[in-house]
Amino acid sequence: MPHAQPALGMLLCASAPRAPHLFCVAMSSLLRTGLSLVCRPLVASCLPLLWATTLASMPTKAAATDLAPLATQPLPTPGYVQQLQQQARASHLAQAPAWRQLLHYARQPLSGRDRSLADDPGFFLSPEGHTDLQAELDATLATLADPRPIHALDQPAACRFIARAQWLRQQLNVDPAQWPEADCPRYQQWRQGIRAQSVTLVFPSAYINSPASMYGHTFLRLDPPPTPRGQRPLLSYSINYAANGSDADGFSFAVRGLTGLYAGQFSTAPYYSKLTEYNDLENRDVWEYTLRLDADEIDRLMAHTWELGPTRFDYYFFDENCAYHLLSLLDVARPGLNLTDPFVWRAIPIDTVRAVQRVPGLVKTVTYRPANSSELRARVALLGPELTARARQLADDAAAQRLSAQPLQDLSGRVAPAQQAL
Repeated sequence: MPHAQPALGMLLCASAPRAPHLFCVAMSSLLRTGLSLVCRPLVASCLPLLWATTLASMPTKAAATDLAPLATQPLPTPGYVQQLQQQARASHLAQAPAWRQLLHYARQPLSGRDRSLADDPGFFLSPEGHTDLQAELDATLATLADPRPIHALDQPAACRFIARAQWLRQQLNVDPAQWPEADCPRYQQWRQGIRAQSVTLVFPSAYINSPASMYGHTFLRLDPPPTPRGQRPLLSYSINYAANGSDADGFSFAVRGLTGLYAGQFSTAPYYSKLTEYNDLENRDVWEYTLRLDADEIDRLMAHTWELGPTRFDYYFFDENCAYHLLSLLDVARPGLNLTDPFVWRAIPIDTVRAVQRVPGLVKTVTYRPANSSELRARVALLGPELTARARQLADDAAAQRLSAQPLQDLSGRVAPAQQAL
């Protein structure tokens, strides 16, 4: 049944195109919770379907684009592809920091082994791409010319790996006449639906009732252009990275999270749903750090997020977690930030927020959204000790009166005999 669950989520979204997008996102989230009990290969095969479900929940300007061809990829000559591969080797592009960040490469601290943190074979175009940067670069240049929809979401490589294609075109000064850019309507539909004009790093405080959130959480908010009435962040979308698991798994939840047995996945959801979850339901204070990113940097961030959507990572609570992978997105958006470099052994969300704040000029504004409990405590503090004690007494008296006014009910017929004996 592992494939039936995400397929059902896609069916629900497809059968109700006029329903609010939150309905689709909520249903997809509910269905994803069951995937934690499935073996890893089956989870990996389900992730592209889950990402497609998320895409189905995005607002679209024209539903007819779903019926259009997925992409139109002109073919360059084989000689020109070989010329680009030789040019890339001569320029040592495979060792460029930006290429390493696009592939999420990191050197293991104990073994010194250089490998990608992505654990999904579909993220690589070369069989050795997981450990060989040069092989992946050569394969990428060769495969970008292949128009066949053989990758996640039935896309050609040029539309599956848009950030890679953009970076290689820029670095190699690709001739548009010899190799025109691919037309990717599905990506453009997703991009235009979100309409990101600015990016905000969001930090909900710790939540002790969940092992995965005991140190807080971080995710990104994508803000659209302001309306005539001003900026409305509640209408924004968010980029989140989390484990496909559930606290209901009990002790195994902690064990799997510590040993990387959960699949981590990027997802998008309306910001107001995340704010309701953290701010209201879980009573967590939320801090928002608006980042100073230009249009090109936001475009790179969005293109790379598209690449990561159907990609599986092994989730580790202490290092390869939400905080670490959100920093990796910012590293791709602005090459040279290198925000992930200091976090070798652990990545605590509040420490990653401090790392962002230490970059001169990166944080534009900071907004604090107190939880309901924080607002109540602040109001109590304004009363002073005497008025606080009087308010508590009034509340206790009112509660006592309500209890005394309720008649005693005979509940003996509603409980089991063994419980009556108690």
